[in-house]
Amino acid sequence: MTSSQRARSFRFLAQAFWLVASLVWTAVVLDMALSAPGKSRWFLKLLGGSDKLLHAAAFTVGGIVWVKSIETVARLRHWAAVAVGAAISLAIGAAIEIAQRYVPSRSSDFKDFLADIAGVLLALVLLSLYAALHSAKASSRLDSHGITK
Repeated sequence: MTSSQRARSFRFLAQAFWLVASLVWTAVVLDMALSAPGKSRWFLKLLGGSDKLLHAAAFTVGGIVWVKSIETVARLRHWAAVAVGAAISLAIGAAIEIAQRYVPSRSSDFKDFLADIAGVLLALVLLSLYAALHSAKASSRLDSHGITK
């Protein structure tokens, strides 16, 4: 296997991983948000019973997986993928809050959507930190080999 074949195989695996991760996250969040409230109680207990913390945590993960999915599958530049991935995550959060108006035993809460926004913003901060660390590590590697940019 040549190095270009290995790179293509790795790119395909990365695309598949992030696409599946974003779809699974979406399915799990929709299921938890639109089914009977008891389904997410175990997760709420894990987070100390805070519904808003649950929203923020879920949408931090969602923001990351959707940005990485868009970045790898659509092969957009980083900031375009950030914008599209964040928009998809927030659209899902807004759709959930609207849909919950029509689900028995559920209620729509704008504060939940604000917590979703906070989670996506945290995801963007974490992705930016990761990108900065990754860039610094790559620069350090180049410097150690005597290569300048």
